[in-house]
Amino acid sequence: MIGVKGKVTQPGPGLAKCDDEPDAKDLYIMNHPWSVYGVSNDILKQGMENLRKSLPERGWKILKDGETKSVARDPEILAENKKLRYAAHIVWMRTSASGRPMINVTVVSGCFRAPAGTDINKEY
Repeated sequence: MIGVKGKVTQPGPGLAKCDDEPDAKDLYIMNHPWSVYGVSNDILKQGMENLRKSLPERGWKILKDGETKSVARDPEILAENKKLRYAAHIVWMRTSASGRPMINVTVVSGCFRAPAGTDINKEY
């Protein structure tokens, strides 16, 4: 949906216990942080515009489209897809700690129960 051809980080998704639910003993949450970088701020700006258009077209509701509260006041989008039970936090870091601009995306699932017999240490 970003529509930007750049480099993408590779760490992959992570799984954690879901602390949001009172009886969360066997509930989990998935999070997947990643970034696209290696392109100019002009291209990343277009990527943010692409997201503003394509997220709603694909069933995502944009909850916030503004700036972070950081000193940098980076543009950010917070969106959710209730049908899929995912939320996304997207920040265009015009100048990151590494010195290169990037769009940082974190996708988080709602709490879910792994199917019986699933070894969460081996499967996602």
